[in-house]
Amino acid sequence: MIGKRKILLPILTLLLSFGILSGCGTSANSNSALVTSSQTTSQTTSEPPIEGEELDLTAAALSHPAVTASDEEVLKIAKLVKEDVTSVSEIPSSTIAIVKNLIVKSYLSANQIDLLLAAATDLKSGFLASSYAAASTSFTAFFPRLETALNSIDGDQIGYLLQEVVTLLQTDTSKGQIPSGLIFGLKTSEDYQGAMNAFSASFPGFKTQFDQYATYFDGLHPYQEGIEEGRITLTTPLVLALGRAIHSLLLNAIKVFSNEEKVLALASLALAIENEDLPYGQEVKDKQAALKANPLSIINHLGTWVLSFKITKGSWAAIHDHAAWLIKAFVTAKKGVFFRSKAINNTYYDALLNFIESKKNVVTGDMLAVVIKLVGTLANKFSKADLEAINKAQSATPVNPISQLISLYDRSYATLSAAEQASLSALFTNLGLSYETVYNAIISWSALDFSKSESKKTISDYLKSLAATVMSVFTPTLAKPDVDVFLKDPIIRRGAVLMPKAFDIDTGDQGIPTPELVGDSTPLTFSISNIVAPASELGFHRGTFTLSSSAGDTYAYEFGYDVVETFIGIDPDFYPGVSSPHGEASAQNRVLYLQEGVSLEQLKTYNVSNIPFFEDDRTARTVAFSDPALTLTLSSSAVGNAYLLLAYRLSSSLTIYGVMKVKIFALSEVYYSTQEQTNYVIQHGDSVISVYKMIDGVNDDEITLEYLYPTISTLGISPDSLGIKTYSAHGYGTTFDVRLNVVDPSVCVVESIVEYMPYLKTTYHVGEAFSLAALKLLYSFVDAGGSKHSAGTGFVQSPQVSLEGFETATPVASAIATVHYLAFSFTFEYTVIA
Repeated sequence: MIGKRKILLPILTLLLSFGILSGCGTSANSNSALVTSSQTTSQTTSEPPIEGEELDLTAAALSHPAVTASDEEVLKIAKLVKEDVTSVSEIPSSTIAIVKNLIVKSYLSANQIDLLLAAATDLKSGFLASSYAAASTSFTAFFPRLETALNSIDGDQIGYLLQEVVTLLQTDTSKGQIPSGLIFGLKTSEDYQGAMNAFSASFPGFKTQFDQYATYFDGLHPYQEGIEEGRITLTTPLVLALGRAIHSLLLNAIKVFSNEEKVLALASLALAIENEDLPYGQEVKDKQAALKANPLSIINHLGTWVLSFKITKGSWAAIHDHAAWLIKAFVTAKKGVFFRSKAINNTYYDALLNFIESKKNVVTGDMLAVVIKLVGTLANKFSKADLEAINKAQSATPVNPISQLISLYDRSYATLSAAEQASLSALFTNLGLSYETVYNAIISWSALDFSKSESKKTISDYLKSLAATVMSVFTPTLAKPDVDVFLKDPIIRRGAVLMPKAFDIDTGDQGIPTPELVGDSTPLTFSISNIVAPASELGFHRGTFTLSSSAGDTYAYEFGYDVVETFIGIDPDFYPGVSSPHGEASAQNRVLYLQEGVSLEQLKTYNVSNIPFFEDDRTARTVAFSDPALTLTLSSSAVGNAYLLLAYRLSSSLTIYGVMKVKIFALSEVYYSTQEQTNYVIQHGDSVISVYKMIDGVNDDEITLEYLYPTISTLGISPDSLGIKTYSAHGYGTTFDVRLNVVDPSVCVVESIVEYMPYLKTTYHVGEAFSLAALKLLYSFVDAGGSKHSAGTGFVQSPQVSLEGFETATPVASAIATVHYLAFSFTFEYTVIA
């Protein structure tokens, strides 16, 4: 019984892949004999595939009327995500622009948006349901609404939407700002100009220094890679094909699968997202286990669904071409040269692209079509007898299932045409395999005794050899050297000359040197030469160099760097820290947040980190915030955005300036949150939770001003009902949500005794019995995934304990006794009086 599942799963996979790669090497007549003998003994519950015309994924794009996106539509979509949004003014302008762009580019009409939102509302309700029954009701309503929406929306629109989403996911919002490492505290031209307007007139030295930074913000001197660098831009033919395929597959899935299967699929998705926080998670797991125990129906439906995907011959060829293009596009994106990134080995990536091009026809479109058809047929024809054979192979006395599974395979193979068989035969050959040899090998396994480990090893070794053969076909001849090269400091001063020592050659993981070996013991070493890195012009540049190994190999590399005019100012990579008693001041993301009314004199009394200033040649000067040579000037004390000028007088002839962006906030802007964390607590217990005192930041971020640790009892919460629930907490002069998972103490672990003295009697009369009214205990809870959570504290009334040294037979002025409870104990002093 050793490794039954480890062996059987590869066998099933091989039979599927044999279906994927089969039909070659044997005649249709030889297989048809097997089909005739087996058809009378196998019964299947499969359904016939959905009939319909073949879909052309390469057809010309459909025509759609232009649409405009309204604020009302944006608000509807926003309310689906956040129900308390009541006005478009509450939505960030960047989000509004993104949503409107998605609507316009995918030609979604107002009616289509309403249909999609109706379906999405049911989906959201199912995800947030408190029980599987409630989720099932919502998910059941979702599928007809989705079908209605899909019947209104065509595949081309799905493709256009996908194209925009993929582009959006690759968009780096920081590209609209200058990269880090150039100037401290300012990221945009608006901030730079705001600081110049605030301080230039009063501080001529400031203007002289900050004029040297003008090229960072003028838009004429880019200081980082282009916005398209490293991005994969999906072509229109590709997105149209994808959209049409997704549209067809979704509609067919709704028709093929049973409601129970569709509901369980969405519930399983909810479980994967929420994990242990899903209220009906255990019900989902139970239903998954039931499906796994009897998977016949779902396997048949999967087969029917796969076979329902009928597309033209040209569409399969297009899928092949699009897949090859995507692989090459992904590798090409890896060649992107980025600021503050490792150097790129162009020699390796160019060779890899050439290798991919040479292998793109190993699997053709016709072969892909046969692969899909055979896999679908195998699943569609999978019968009760096949399932029983698999179950018997995994029993205490395993029975060889190969004959039964070969019969399944042969029945499926018989549905292929001669042309399809020829395509699969060619695929086997292209992969360095012989269909006939592989087929005969599998047939020979019918004689193996599955109760013997030797039989399993025979199968395992053969599967490994097949995998190795296939992998060798797709293994490039040029291996990538196990080395990373970095420019130590990617910002250089105008006129500087880069030398090899400016680069770091890393030959190991995580900074631990583990050099490759040449022969048995000689470490492989690397050197850098032929550096080309002009530094006469300001801005971002690409440089090149040659990396040579001691084995004689050479590689051409490319890297990115910035050329600047000066280094004077506050260290651009400095992250200031500010700590105040109650969050009146905080520095986060290089922005200073000040509560209204806090003066600069008061700010100096807080705990503020020392500030590193650079001279023109990068000589560092570290200055304490309280240093009298450091003066502070605030551009405005009113609520809103402002700038703080830091002027360090190094000498009578040199003052170094720096600017920090400031947000002055009003108390009314402060709110409290638990950041949607789920806290565990025992029923009727109490627990300490994390609460964050926050405000909205200047960069659409959330800023934590102070970390608070109240108990839920002080927030007016009584955890009386088991399960996950959101409670209203009352504290700090406001109301906010707290999400609790209330668990039964009986399924928890007692970690310690927290308190006992208030409930322990210590003065007794002669003959009086020991009295302990309660114990306050600390609990923990281990979820189904094995994660341990603090479950707070709770009381055990009149606990059952054992005693040592406790005696009240005679008066005692002072005595010591020990109390034992579970694995814990404590001692106490007591008195006995007459």
